[in-house]
Amino acid sequence: MNEEQKRIIDEAYHHHEGFGSRLQTYKAAHAKDSSITMKMVAQWMEENVERKKQLPGYNSFVAHKAREEYQVDLMFLKDPVVPDKETHELEKLPDSNKPLMIMTDIFTKVVGVVPIENKNSDSILEGLKTLFRKDWMGGQPEVLYSDQEPGLRAAAIIKYLDSIGTDLVMTRAHAPFVERQIRTIKDMILRRLEHSGRWDLWRDEHFLWEICAIRNYDRESSATHMIPKLAEEPENRLKVHKRLESIRVDKRKYPYLEKGDYVKVYTKKKPYAKEYESLWSKERYRVNGIYNWHRQKYYIIEGHPDHFLRHELLKVAPP
Repeated sequence: MNEEQKRIIDEAYHHHEGFGSRLQTYKAAHAKDSSITMKMVAQWMEENVERKKQLPGYNSFVAHKAREEYQVDLMFLKDPVVPDKETHELEKLPDSNKPLMIMTDIFTKVVGVVPIENKNSDSILEGLKTLFRKDWMGGQPEVLYSDQEPGLRAAAIIKYLDSIGTDLVMTRAHAPFVERQIRTIKDMILRRLEHSGRWDLWRDEHFLWEICAIRNYDRESSATHMIPKLAEEPENRLKVHKRLESIRVDKRKYPYLEKGDYVKVYTKKKPYAKEYESLWSKERYRVNGIYNWHRQKYYIIEGHPDHFLRHELLKVAPP
């Protein structure tokens, strides 16, 4: 598998229909490069997705209140899903090349979805302004995370976010949160369309608001054990935070590091390495300093070539 094939698979997984599905990632990648096989996709996902889930710091951050941290992404409904009236064969949705913008509050799990015309900065800016309204997300966040979406880097968007006091952070560390929402919302949209027979509604803002309202007002989140809109209430803030913190501690096993601690560093396994060989460095390194940036910790590591490392690349190594 060459670098160009890896780039195509990466793009298919992060920016198109994939969103965590091996089969859909393969379909999107194979459509661009017919030499890409399912085996290549499986290998890429093992190296870039599955192994990251085993790292101590995977998704270890915890927001502290509503509208503190949002994540935004674009999603498409490109698969053929509309039955032709005469042949009953599946066809693509009308305007299936146009994206939907999806946004989720990392603390409450409130979700919003609106249609935008394309991935250009003007359309993205309009989508952001719509979702920040009170009737959607309830307001703008302190921090907005994006999965490396190029359109968000435009000067007009940066200027707008600065004007409302929102910091933009481009990172893939948050991706799984919104990807789970994308898969759920996709399923809900398609089921509702099939039930109504009105396939043209998939880009209607009122229709999408009703879909999100089911999630936001009627269904309890498995993460918070609370209906998302109830999680916004001040009296529920501590309860939600304790629940999210419990998930981080119990499931992610992320150890807090302090200056002076010794750690091992995650190393990518070489193709010829034995299965039992460790993914962590043989050497131990000392933490010389800690730097906080956008509620995530970065560590200054003495003696390591990459002396400035994120938390998910480290694990405690007893003296």
